Amino acid sequence: MLSVRAVLMSLLTALVLVSSAFTMDAVGINASDDAYIRMNEPNVNYGASELLFVRNRSGQSPGDNDFGYDALVQFLLSEIQYGCEVTSATLHLYYCEHGNTDPAGRALTCHRVTEAWIENSVTWTSRPAFASDPTAMATVPSSTGQWLSFDVTADFNYLTNPHGLYGWVVRDTTRWGNVSIPLVKLCSKEYGEFAPYLDVETSGSADYAVSMVEDYCFPRWEEWDYGLLPLDIVTDNPTLFVGETVTITASIHNYGLCQAEAAHGWYSPIGRSCWGEWDFTYPTSETVDISCRCRDNHDVDWRFELDGLHLVTTTVPGLGDTNIWREVTISDVPIAAGPHRIFMGTYQMDYDPDYFLDWIQVGDVHIEAETYTRSGGNNPDYNRCGLSVEPRASDPPDSARITVQIWNGEPGAGGVLLVEDFVGDTNIMADVLDEYDESWFQAYYIPSNGVGTLSCEWTPQDTDPHDFYVVVDPDSFLAEIDEDNNVAHTTFTALLPDYSISQNFPNPVKGQTGLTQFTYSIPVATEVSLVLYNLKGESVRTIVSGTDDAGSHTVTWDRKDSSGEGVGSGVYFYHFKAGNYEARKKLVLLR
Repeated sequence: MLSVRAVLMSLLTALVLVSSAFTMDAVGINASDDAYIRMNEPNVNYGASELLFVRNRSGQSPGDNDFGYDALVQFLLSEIQYGCEVTSATLHLYYCEHGNTDPAGRALTCHRVTEAWIENSVTWTSRPAFASDPTAMATVPSSTGQWLSFDVTADFNYLTNPHGLYGWVVRDTTRWGNVSIPLVKLCSKEYGEFAPYLDVETSGSADYAVSMVEDYCFPRWEEWDYGLLPLDIVTDNPTLFVGETVTITASIHNYGLCQAEAAHGWYSPIGRSCWGEWDFTYPTSETVDISCRCRDNHDVDWRFELDGLHLVTTTVPGLGDTNIWREVTISDVPIAAGPHRIFMGTYQMDYDPDYFLDWIQVGDVHIEAETYTRSGGNNPDYNRCGLSVEPRASDPPDSARITVQIWNGEPGAGGVLLVEDFVGDTNIMADVLDEYDESWFQAYYIPSNGVGTLSCEWTPQDTDPHDFYVVVDPDSFLAEIDEDNNVAHTTFTALLPDYSISQNFPNPVKGQTGLTQFTYSIPVATEVSLVLYNLKGESVRTIVSGTDDAGSHTVTWDRKDSSGEGVGSGVYFYHFKAGNYEARKKLVLLR
């Protein structure tokens, strides 16, 4: 009987993987995790045991009450089709042995677990919370070698929510008043053919159409274009003074010619090769299309799940070594308002996968693949589980890093290198050789249309103009699309940190229409006046009057008085006033 059930379960599972349109009426699901926990060994894990023990926690007296054993069991529900209604669900546990007093006739209760737990780490101390009221009850039969069955249909409204399947805890809650407390022994999934299983019946149908179109919008995802403009080089103080330190910041852009990152999944504990899961919240209840942008060099069978249930499985044809992506769309999927979880994965374990995912679109909700933060699986190398985001390149490790330099003066031609550093997000790993640990490097990237910055300090020592250059990828490690914008420069000039006015130039001023210039500096915005006087102390011309910004200013005088008439030869004085600062200088006019 059990062998027939196992065969039917395998056939049903195979049908699920082959056809996204298949409507399942019944399916048997083996346990994905089980363990027992014991009160008198509160920090010991029994996830690998071949048996699940259940015993009442109370002993003969109030001080002798630490003998409780509880059994935990849970299942992956992804063999159930999304959109179908679960009409019945029965949990089956095989009663194989007993210990101490025969537990025949005792009632075992089944409670829905409400917190996540992990088979190989759960203990009595770390046991998950569960519903206080039991979902179902089963009576221990008079002899071993029989199945115990619990009707858990009522729990399926909770178990298929996006927070995952937490399963059930099976308990004996009836106090035993003597020694030799009855002990029920059940087969765990490690035992073999008598493993816990669920019988699930569904009604309704779910036939989701899948369509694909080729996407040429961007080049291949490992290509990018980083650059900057002179206006992207700024100081933290717009007015620079000699001897005062300022911070110079360069803003480096990814100009969005392509997505500079993608998602690359790896192994899971249930036979999936590339995989990833994303949590999101949908604002309303409606029917939506679910799309994703993906590519692979090979033909890949992709599996899509929503809220832990099977959505579709479809083959995405390989595109070879091309710059093409595919946009895959699943049409008319009903979704409720609230939190959800979407899964995408493959079963391609026979090659080193090149599976890439750019984004996911669920109705109006857009999910960038690199926002994946959860990891799972029981691969021995934990760093290889789940999903990673990786700019890829061919020459590790610098080809996965954005190097930027800031120079005072022209690079390589007498300039001084002020700073060189990597720029961008470092919260990713780059698998540059499609191999294992030895080819994983810390990567630095700027998202498409994003900006990264590099800063350094500079203290001007004089009032001369200084040309500052910023260079992106100075060694040309990055395989950029356009490197014409990788160098930019701007000029900074410092002022003396006080009020000043220089001698007019030229002086003397020659010719009846001769021009002369006055240059003055002010450290803060203030009222400024510059007035020309003759030797009698009479005002000849107000050259400047009003508020000026901090900085250096130059004005020109055209040798005319306030009425527009030319001024004769001789000696004159000009009076400069800014704030509390005043200065007088002599000016000479010649024919």
